Amino acid sequence: AREQGESVSSIHLRHLHPLPDGLEPVFERFRRIVVVEMNDHGLYGYGQLATLLRARFCNPKIESFTKTDGLTFRVREIVEGVLK
Repeated sequence: AREQGESVSSIHLRHLHPLPDGLEPVFERFRRIVVVEMNDHGLYGYGQLATLLRARFCNPKIESFTKTDGLTFRVREIVEGVLK
């Protein structure tokens, strides 16, 4: 994505309960937050982690990019999912 001129960052959350302190100010710095997860879209159209983050931080910028075929994400898939 950077090669295409996009400004992107990433974060890897190792612990989900409790969520790490200080995420809210980090999230506020971004215009769009895409949660990439191997999960189903669920009832609300988001993966489990995206649903948890949206509920905790009430942040509509949090989106979900999911995959459920059991295969790991390829870099190309993530780039395409984030850029769309």
